[in-house]
Amino acid sequence: MKINCLIIDDEPLARKLIRSHAGHVNDLSIVAECSNVFDAISAVQKQKIDLIFLDIKMPEVDGLQFLKALANPPAVIFTTAYREFAADAFDLNALDYLVKPITFDRFFQALNKFNDRRMLAPAASEVDTICFYVTSNRKKVRVETKQVVLVESLNDHVKIHLVDQVITTRDMISNIETLLPSKEFVRIHRSFIVASARIQHVTGEGIEVANRFLPFGRSYRLQALASLGLR
Repeated sequence: MKINCLIIDDEPLARKLIRSHAGHVNDLSIVAECSNVFDAISAVQKQKIDLIFLDIKMPEVDGLQFLKALANPPAVIFTTAYREFAADAFDLNALDYLVKPITFDRFFQALNKFNDRRMLAPAASEVDTICFYVTSNRKKVRVETKQVVLVESLNDHVKIHLVDQVITTRDMISNIETLLPSKEFVRIHRSFIVASARIQHVTGEGIEVANRFLPFGRSYRLQALASLGLR
């Protein structure tokens, strides 16, 4: 199974080294590289990321602040020239902390830690998710997955449409996606996830749910139709 990786580092040579190391590992796929956390946020929203190689010292917003802002971050391996932030990194549940210059042996050791953690964790499809919590109006709000009709991304926040209410949270739709049972929900667009059981109609252009027509995103259409058993 491919491991989708994101490299975040403001130094081109540092990104090149990580990419070079990753090229020697068959299971690794570098799906995006970013020189700042703002581009990284967009990258995380657009696709599923399993592992982030994250620098700490970057312009405007550093790697630690970025990780704190993610509600449900993927696994993170810090890659930095500064030893003094290791304690802060591990407080944020970092998988490993690599100090530059990073050798391939040390890089591979960190990957083994990722694989060990992945072996111990149940696959998302095997977890019977009944509920999860999101932060809304400075409170932790319980969300029953069976009540979710639609998840909608709007700029810097997400609306979770339930049967009887709408919950708004400052988060990324990709994070909410990891909390939903994959067999019961389908991503149809970079901005929309829908409950399969709530879909009213399906066309070649999109779906209707809760009396709303939602278009398929170009890169999501075929996979969404396949998930619904329509292709």
